[in-house]
Amino acid sequence: MKALIGTILIIAILGSGWYYYSSTLDTSTDLPATSSDTMLTQLENQDAMQPGTESTIIGSNLALGTDGNDTLGTYLIGYTGKPVYTKDGDTESASTCYEECAKKWPPYLVGSDDNINQLKSGVKGKTGVLVRADDTVQMTYNGKPLYFYAADTGGSNALGDGVNGVWHVAKP
Repeated sequence: MKALIGTILIIAILGSGWYYYSSTLDTSTDLPATSSDTMLTQLENQDAMQPGTESTIIGSNLALGTDGNDTLGTYLIGYTGKPVYTKDGDTESASTCYEECAKKWPPYLVGSDDNINQLKSGVKGKTGVLVRADDTVQMTYNGKPLYFYAADTGGSNALGDGVNGVWHVAKP
């Protein structure tokens, strides 16, 4: 009977399929590997959404840290280890990047705005959120909405800095 306390298993036949439910949730996923001079700081108890997906990744994957290179100096990185960007024309309360733009520049989405302002990010500045026109919740830094750039491969590159003269790697 004690073995059933940790995991609830429900098997039901609905239509022609079998469905499995487990109440045990594995939150032991690791943060992305980064260079030795990269500092990732955990933002605790928040959910993050993978850019371009509908699935939610539980708390340990939401981070805001720093990386850098000789050209750009120190810049912010997200939970993926990739740089995050700001866009000219965005405000504290509104993103201007949707549809085709959001495919190239996925917004840094979080599961909710609960307690995000009380989190210690390990970088100078203020983290926050805005609710986008599509009702998703986007992370902000110093009042600017944050985005990833789909063409970035990780590591110490920030290929989106300066694109179209309106995209800028976010600086701590």
